Amino acid sequence: MSASLWITLAVVALVIALAARKLTRQDETAVQPTTSVRITQHARQRMALRGVTTAEVEATVARPDRFRRDHVMNSVRLEADHQDRVLKVWVTEPWPAAAEVVVKSAAWHYRTTLTVPPDAVGRLIGRGGRRIESVRAETGAHIRIDRDIVTISADSASTIDHAQQRIASIVTSPLRPVPVIDHERR
Repeated sequence: MSASLWITLAVVALVIALAARKLTRQDETAVQPTTSVRITQHARQRMALRGVTTAEVEATVARPDRFRRDHVMNSVRLEADHQDRVLKVWVTEPWPAAAEVVVKSAAWHYRTTLTVPPDAVGRLIGRGGRRIESVRAETGAHIRIDRDIVTISADSASTIDHAQQRIASIVTSPLRPVPVIDHERR
């Protein structure tokens, strides 16, 4: 057989192996339809404060988009994407559970993406990153700038709004002229 045929067969085998692994991984993240979901009193209180419904929690537990284990807290954080926000649900180990999933807490995480004029990016970042750091400190939002794309994420919609307002005020405000000192007049 020629070398190109061997390479083609190797690529096909790799694609099949990766597809099988992905399917297996998706099955690992899903709970069985017969698995019950128990929401602790603490989780119910947090859900009420944060505007999370039982149906949203159950849907996230049934099919999370991502999960991360926390061995120190003996829990797993499940995440499900919903347009401009992510629902985070913390459950006890083991994951995935065979008989019962115990929900410890739940919260929304909000995010938005803005495009700023390329000529305003430097103004937004500021000298040495000081201006964007002050916006982060003032609002409590996580802000990432990649060229002219600004991603804002926070645990509340009001924090997102506040950060957007601050960024808009910086980006749309004109640069202040620096006074020129005429040394020859002295």
